[in-house]
This record gives sequence, structure tokens and C-alpha cells, in this order.
Amino acid sequence: MDYKYIEQLLERYWECQTTLKEENILRTFFSQEDVPAELLPYKEVFAYQQEAINDEVLGEDFDHKVLALIDEDKPVKARTITMRQRMMPFFKAAAIVAIILTLQNAVQSALTDKAAEPQPTTNMAGINKPTEGPSMAKADSAKVDSIGKTAKVIDTE
Repeated sequence: MDYKYIEQLLERYWECQTTLKEENILRTFFSQEDVPAELLPYKEVFAYQQEAINDEVLGEDFDHKVLALIDEDKPVKARTITMRQRMMPFFKAAAIVAIILTLQNAVQSALTDKAAEPQPTTNMAGINKPTEGPSMAKADSAKVDSIGKTAKVIDTE
């Protein structure tokens, strides 16, 4: 017998140029018991493919069985996030900065030796209000004797 057509199909099969019909012809040919000796090594390849097609691995109820075993969880509902919840990290950061600045200010004021100098206050007319304490003019014009007693204060006003 001449198996030239089968050999041509085999060559086209290895070059991936066969159609599904031609591949079926090859499978059918190699599923026979009488296969020529020169084509015998290819029998196992096509016989295996034929067996794989005939075997039903998954049944029609496979999907139902798998889904029943999985026990699908309920879908997660979306929850709304308020503006307050979105801004909470910003509020926390601002609170930390405020605490750090307050502590720094407290430590700095505790460590400084300078006494707070009184600031001159202004009244509504914009004129400086005299501060409490000795007047510089009076203190300068006071005469001190050698014993340390204050003499008469001269008013220069």
C-alpha cells in the first residue's frame, strides 16, 4: 500500500499547517491496528490524542459541585467614608505639631533667664501711657550724699 498521503499529512502536521479535519484523519489512521512499520513511532502520539478526546474528565455537574464546595462568601458592601474620617490623619498630624510647638515654647521660656520686659501700652488716642516705677528724670536728678542717704529731689518738670 502507498501511504504517501499520510506522510504528507504528517509533514504538514509537524509544520502546524493541518486543518482539524486532516488531524482527525491522522488520529483515525493511527487508531487502527494495522499501521506500517515506518509510521509506527507516530502511533503513540495520535493514539494518545484520540484517547484524550474520548475521555471525559469533567462532568456536566462539575461546576455545581465545585461551587457547592467553595461556599461563596457574601459580597462585601461598600461603606461610606465621611469627610471627618478622611481628614482624621490630617487632624492627628496638626495636633502633634501643636503639641510639639507648645512643649518647645514652654521649654524655651523656662530656660531663658531674661525677665519679660513690659511692653508700653497705648491708649486709644495713641499716646503712650506712663508705666509704673521710678521716673528716669527723677532718679537722675536725685542727689546722693556720701553717706548713702538721698537728698532733696529736684523736680525738673
